[in-house]
Amino acid sequence: EQTTDFDRVALVAIASGASPHTFGTTRPIETMLERQLPDGSFPQKPSQKQGWVNATAWSIFPLSTIETPPAEAAVAKAAQWLIANQRTDGGWGWGAGGDAGLVDADTTGAVIQALNAAGLHDTEAERKAFELLATMQGPDGGFRLHYDPGITEAFRSGRVYNVSLWTYWDAITCPTSSLK
Repeated sequence: EQTTDFDRVALVAIASGASPHTFGTTRPIETMLERQLPDGSFPQKPSQKQGWVNATAWSIFPLSTIETPPAEAAVAKAAQWLIANQRTDGGWGWGAGGDAGLVDADTTGAVIQALNAAGLHDTEAERKAFELLATMQGPDGGFRLHYDPGITEAFRSGRVYNVSLWTYWDAITCPTSSLK
């Protein structure tokens, strides 16, 4: 199970007034705390040795509501990792952090929310992120999709039929989007 699965379960438990420590057959808070890497980040999958921005931001949300020293320390360390892994353009991408991969408005917005949930308001990181988001916003107020246009190159030579990539899905260890 992915770390963000436990994040969502904990958020559902919190929203419903149930304990996020034990919810159904899971222990979401304990599992998240166990998965945090030494650098403060959270991996998407338990076998990964590198944290992901998405998993780290989403782990802050439920953990920030838990008033225990281990949860508070985990949130503080995760928030610092997010700030340290902000892209030079001011945003964040879904995956490993830093300037690798592509920035997107959804992840950047989620990180701003996570930093605020961690008690970090009006920071330089937030200011830079808002500046970037302003450049990404369209005239209608929405945000344009950012993706690698090269993703379709393999399909330009002609139509591709009956291709199933599901057998490879579990082998993927980097951030992935699928387009239909």
